[in-house]
Amino acid sequence: MYRFTEDCMREIKEIDDEHRNLFAMLNEVMALIENGSDSGVIIRNLLLKLKGYAATHFAHEEEYIVSLAVTP
Repeated sequence: MYRFTEDCMREIKEIDDEHRNLFAMLNEVMALIENGSDSGVIIRNLLLKLKGYAATHFAHEEEYIVSLAVTP
C-alpha cells in the first residue's frame, strides 16, 4: 500500500487533501487486485474514478502554479 507521508505534503490544504484522496483511491484499487478480486467491473470503475480525479487534481495544481506566476 502507498502511504501519504510528510514528504508528499505541499503545505497547501486543497492540494494536500487531494493528494490524500488520490492515495486512498489508488490503495483501494491495489487492495482489490491484491485480494484477487474477480470483479473487473469494480476495479475498472475505480480506475476510471481515479483517472477522472487525477485530471481534476492536476488542473487544480496548474491553476495554483499559474496564480503564483501572476502574483507579485
